[in-house]
Amino acid sequence: MSELKKDSDKKLEELNKGQEVLIKNQKALFEAIKRVANVINHIQDDFAELARLTEKLISIKEKRDSIRIYVEEIPEMYA
Repeated sequence: MSELKKDSDKKLEELNKGQEVLIKNQKALFEAIKRVANVINHIQDDFAELARLTEKLISIKEKRDSIRIYVEEIPEMYA
């Protein structure tokens, strides 16, 4: 009977070690997922900033084109 108990205790110990490894791996996976989510959030923020700057650039270009027309074409009309 003692041999059976030793074998059972050994298997139980192996199971406990396996569970500890599993928990450790789950925690590491969770932390990795959090880091990936954080990177994705930064990328989304960067795209939002890029969109804002693109709109600003388009607005500046439109204003520049309007000024160019005013400076170049209107004087020709009265010449």
